[in-house]
Amino acid sequence: MSSSPTGSTSPGLPSGLRAVLLAAAAAALLLLAFPGALRLVNPDEPRDCEIGREWAAGGWTVVPRLNGEPYWSKPPLFHWSVGLVMKATGSQEEWTAKVAAGLWGVATVAATAAAGEAILGPGLGLLAGLLLLGTQYFFIRYRVATTDSAFTALVTISMAAFFLARKSGNWRWILLMGAAAGLAAFAKALHGVVFPFLAAGTFLALRREARGAGRLLAGLLVGGAVFAVWPLLLRTEGPDLVHEFFFGNLARRFGEQAHHQEPWYHYGSVVLRVLPWTLPCAAGAWFAFRGPPEERERLLGPLAWVAAMVLALSLASGKRSVYLLPVLPGAALLAAGAIDAAARGVLSRWPDRLVRWTVEPLALPARLIPWFRAGLLRRACGAALACAIGLAAYAVLVRGPETESESAAPLARKAADLAGDRPLVLFRMGQGDVGQFCFPLRRILPVARDLEDLLRITGGRPVAVLARAAAPRLPGHRVVIEDGEYVVYLAGGP
Repeated sequence: MSSSPTGSTSPGLPSGLRAVLLAAAAAALLLLAFPGALRLVNPDEPRDCEIGREWAAGGWTVVPRLNGEPYWSKPPLFHWSVGLVMKATGSQEEWTAKVAAGLWGVATVAATAAAGEAILGPGLGLLAGLLLLGTQYFFIRYRVATTDSAFTALVTISMAAFFLARKSGNWRWILLMGAAAGLAAFAKALHGVVFPFLAAGTFLALRREARGAGRLLAGLLVGGAVFAVWPLLLRTEGPDLVHEFFFGNLARRFGEQAHHQEPWYHYGSVVLRVLPWTLPCAAGAWFAFRGPPEERERLLGPLAWVAAMVLALSLASGKRSVYLLPVLPGAALLAAGAIDAAARGVLSRWPDRLVRWTVEPLALPARLIPWFRAGLLRRACGAALACAIGLAAYAVLVRGPETESESAAPLARKAADLAGDRPLVLFRMGQGDVGQFCFPLRRILPVARDLEDLLRITGGRPVAVLARAAAPRLPGHRVVIEDGEYVVYLAGGP
């Protein structure tokens, strides 16, 4: 039997590449099941998916476009992935975007398993990957098709490469760490480069280890070089877009009021987002400081991952729960380390109870299968799978019908039918609104900013207008649809 970093015997779980593949297979089965059960929901999903659809249709190549106009707020990596799935399947239906997000989720679980094998020991990568898959917020978010799915996957790959570099002593892994971090930034924003190196630097600082700082700097330069391609691409559409991306989008999100301002918001939010593994995570964090030196070696890495990213996010004024998504793989590693310590009997009384109070009740359904009865680690794998299966059922049976009522696709199709030969114009619509009405119709629609702009677009011709109910309207209009927040009216003709 092989030895783990703590010198204990193998935990009786598949290890190495087999563990990574098994975790990825479980994620694929559950994250990619019934992709059409959930509809795209405003504002982010339809917008991101419409950008991908326009790429698949040949509307742009390297700089994203939304409704035919340059979209500089986010780099194109996730949009490319949506478009690639559309091209590969020959479909532009909503489920293709869900498949793209699900594939990024499979990559995230696999990278978490690889990180667990590297830092926790043989077999524990499978446990960490399954714990992540059974984390309620992770699972639900990966049934949502937005840029955060690609961003989190690449941050996790970057962190896994760092831990593999430490395990193997082959610091070429740091080059992969930098490349993955740069691609994470290419999926969303500059903090894709910052997060992995901040977490890795925090880990080295906690260990008072200066030896790897130079190699981390080299990796950071690689990540910066990968991301630097994005502003160069933006310049092809105009130098103003580079300024808008860095000082209009990033600076505004970091410094202005948006969503939750309180610096402590993420501290409470992360406790909820890692459910149902909050108590094992707490036990793992405690053991990272109070355990023997060999345990601290294993658990300081995941702790630095969680703490550094949460603290960094707390510095920004604008806070959303989805920003915590890259924290969840680190939390799964912390929980896996605590469960392993409990299985070996090295946790003290109360942390051990926190672990068992969580695992044992959740593992009850899995006990029907004999393999999951043998030992705490196998029961924890069973508990994680039971949670993931329950979350899959919730997504399809509960969340699916909810998104059906939240989707704007039926309204968009009704508006297009009633417009007939008239042009359908969107009035005073933001980017999210544009996406949710353009994507169901698979076409670009004219957008008017004010009544003067609307009159210029129509040129006195009969027109159908889709607007918010409170927006001003053209004179002589006739309302044909009132749908709560939105209204469709005809103007300029019989």
